[in-house]
Amino acid sequence: MVFIPRLNTSMTQHGMSGSIAGRAEMIEAVEAQGWQMVEWTVTQDENGRPEAYPLFRRRQPAPAARAPR
Repeated sequence: MVFIPRLNTSMTQHGMSGSIAGRAEMIEAVEAQGWQMVEWTVTQDENGRPEAYPLFRRRQPAPAARAPR
């Protein structure tokens, strides 16, 4: 199962380098729900603003530990 949100940048973001406000928090929120980001693609919308498309996959649960014999 995959999840690919579109993360766009508002018109108030003027710089093209550095951290984009809220982006890390968005990714952390998705990962907190059991998803893991595995790919990242960036493009521009019709107005030239950057858009990111992170690809998330469901995390596989860790195998259960065996009891010692």
